Amino acid sequence: MSAREQEQGSIASGLAAIDGGGDMRAEDRRRFARRREDDGVAPTLHQLEAAVTDLRQRVDSTQEIREELIGAREVVAALRAELRSMQAELAAERVASRRARMQVAWLEGELRRRQESEQQLREALAALNREQERAPEPLRFREPEPSPAVLRAGAVAELREALAELSGQGGMLPDPAPATSAQDLDFEAAAARLRARGTVGRQSHVRLAARGIREAAGPWLRDGLLALADEDAARAERLMVALLAAQAGCATRPLSYGLVVRDGGAYRVSVMQQGAAVGTLTDLALDGTVSGPLKALIPLATGGGSSRLAGARVRGRGALRPLLTARRRPVQLSELALLLHPLAPRTMLEVAVLAVDPASVARDALIDVVCGADITRISCRVGERPVVIDAGTTAADGTIHTSKERLAAVLAGQDEVAIEGDAGVIAAFLGWLDATTAHSAAA
Repeated sequence: MSAREQEQGSIASGLAAIDGGGDMRAEDRRRFARRREDDGVAPTLHQLEAAVTDLRQRVDSTQEIREELIGAREVVAALRAELRSMQAELAAERVASRRARMQVAWLEGELRRRQESEQQLREALAALNREQERAPEPLRFREPEPSPAVLRAGAVAELREALAELSGQGGMLPDPAPATSAQDLDFEAAAARLRARGTVGRQSHVRLAARGIREAAGPWLRDGLLALADEDAARAERLMVALLAAQAGCATRPLSYGLVVRDGGAYRVSVMQQGAAVGTLTDLALDGTVSGPLKALIPLATGGGSSRLAGARVRGRGALRPLLTARRRPVQLSELALLLHPLAPRTMLEVAVLAVDPASVARDALIDVVCGADITRISCRVGERPVVIDAGTTAADGTIHTSKERLAAVLAGQDEVAIEGDAGVIAAFLGWLDATTAHSAAA
């Protein structure tokens, strides 16, 4: 075969291949055309409405779920608030229950003390009635009877003096005769006769009338206790704690607070309408706490301070506000006379002498204050504040006879006072008290 023929054969085979490939491209064009036709078909109105409705339902469902979630959150928040409120009420009820138990315990103790006092008074009254039935004359105040040995010695001395007077020797007797036996001498009868002779001519107690009440007195108690704090901080703190009893009735409801003295003690003070009690600070719940230096806390007990209680730190001021407001008014002796549980006689006298201006003390004197079996002495020196000491063996210039319950009223001038000895000394001391309170009132 010639070269020309071979070329013609290759050309023919290429044309055949081209013809076969054209058929494949045509098929592809037909398939692509059908696809374009399917894609180009416009959706119907019904299909569009169905799609919109489906979309709206989905949106509405999402909105409902969101609203339900918001509502659930609000319910949970309300439940949490209610739970907190119930917990607060439960805590308040627990505190109120503890206070009620404390008050019940205090009232039960007070009832027992009153019953014991009533029983003692009944026994004392019965004893007085029996004594009065045996005595032909009304009973008089009698000193405590000395021991038999003292009575015997006194009887012998009195008999010797009487014999000396009868013999005209002025008490100078010769050597005594040989002593007789104790069985031959009736010492008990001699002692009884001497006691009977001692009661003859004994003067009854002089009574000074009540001096009246000074309601407008100033903060002398605060000033005196502040001055004492510079001299004797321990005694000033002791008197301040004792004066907390005057907070009775200063709060509108029962409350308990802590009182912490810097470089001093820590106390729990319970204030009620009937009284105020002071104890050791514990872990029990408190309505508030007051802390600071002693001189900043003194007005809380004596009054005469500001409601802010400058210099002290107050926690729970809202609960303590009625008490702080009430302590703006100075405490007076007349208020201490109204306490359900009066102060001890020595403490009451230590408080009272704070009212005496040292410059007004114009004479030296010793004054005994007798409250039942308790005897306390007031020592006065010219130009110095009187001090309270234990009664000694030295005779006092004057004596005040009263009771623990009436002592504050006597010092405040609300009650009469029974005295013996030098009435001028006692009148002068009471005048020093009145002069200081009157000066405070005028200021």
